[in-house]
Amino acid sequence: MDCLSQFKGENLVDLSVNCADIPGAETINILATRSGGTVIFANLISNYNIALYITESVSRQLDIRCADGYLEAYDEFDIQLVKELAPFLEQAVTTREKTRPAQDEKSRKERLFDASGYKNSLAEDFVSESRAMAAVLDEIISVSKYDCNVLITGDTGVGKEKVANIIQKNSSRKMQPFLKINCASISPNLIESEFFGYEKGAFTGANAAGKKGYFELADNGVIFLDEVGELPLDIQAKLLRVIQDGEFFRVGGSVPVKTNVRILSATNRDLEGFIEEKLFRRDLYYRLNVFPIKVPSLSKRKDDIPPLIRHFIRDYCEKFGIQRSIDDDAVDYLRQCEWPGNIRELENVVQRLLISCKDERITVLDVMKELHGDVMETNSFEWSEEQAGGEKSLDLEQMVHNFEKNIIRYACEKHGSTRKAARAIGISQTQLVRKKKKYEL
Repeated sequence: MDCLSQFKGENLVDLSVNCADIPGAETINILATRSGGTVIFANLISNYNIALYITESVSRQLDIRCADGYLEAYDEFDIQLVKELAPFLEQAVTTREKTRPAQDEKSRKERLFDASGYKNSLAEDFVSESRAMAAVLDEIISVSKYDCNVLITGDTGVGKEKVANIIQKNSSRKMQPFLKINCASISPNLIESEFFGYEKGAFTGANAAGKKGYFELADNGVIFLDEVGELPLDIQAKLLRVIQDGEFFRVGGSVPVKTNVRILSATNRDLEGFIEEKLFRRDLYYRLNVFPIKVPSLSKRKDDIPPLIRHFIRDYCEKFGIQRSIDDDAVDYLRQCEWPGNIRELENVVQRLLISCKDERITVLDVMKELHGDVMETNSFEWSEEQAGGEKSLDLEQMVHNFEKNIIRYACEKHGSTRKAARAIGISQTQLVRKKKKYEL
């Protein structure tokens, strides 16, 4: 505040350079620079993003630039920078503030776009356009820089592992080991030795030289415990000790092994319900759940479905070495569908469409055949060559006939009674009975 009190009105500067690793220093640079001036961040890139928001909040037109970063020996850089600027400062003259032409000024929307672009670069290829996921992404990027445990929850296939990847790559441990462990895939008999390692001769069949466990291999790094709700209670107790004391014992060992890891865990289970059922330790839950992130299901963020579809098509076309596009009405149809398997199910459907589609363009008919093959007769949708002119055509009446017939058959087989089947497809029981008679079902 003492520093800022020196800058009033005409004392504001045209150029400000931030070289200090001091919290709040970016605020001083912004407030000390006159509108139309330039602020350069030569040291920490993290201050760049903060500066954009501060600039927006004070409504000041500034040119904010960020150098490559100087994490070491930036004091020598400061001295060199001053030496290079000194000749220009000696020749500088005091002038009145001039307003830049309107075309040179960045609008509010443009500056916000710059900030969002920086945020998207932190999130890599995280595809999202919905408000629900925008709020989650803000939480992800915010907690990344804090060295605390994070519990990621959400239904199967929503992208919990992707969230863990973003947190790790934007954390202070990003250059350290990152181990991903699926707790449900490890045999209960082996999970302790896999987590904490074992000494030589600890048990029959053990490696003669012993083995390091995951927590020893990930020292100073990050461990991602996927499906953490599947851990046995005895392992939960040992995991709690690792978190509390930062040490563990190898299987067959008597000397504690020190470790320093950040734990990211994920589950699609209701851990609080597990606690009530005595299937999960309450004290471990509180240790893992320092910062919770709830990833919404795809049904709660329908706006993400179109960009996800196009993202998958682009990626898999490149992978498969093919050229495919998709019609807008096909995307709209996919958007209206329910996806209990969330992003993973949607991704699999897109792959099947790319493989099964015979043309370079995926139509809504291709989507319907893929999603509802059990109620559609494939041969009724095949193109047939007409003798006159050799033009391709579809028998629309026959196609509708077969489609309705198969829907009626499918509903009756699935629900048993005509009353339940009629309710499921949205018609009256009388209509259903009449259509069954029409199609001789």
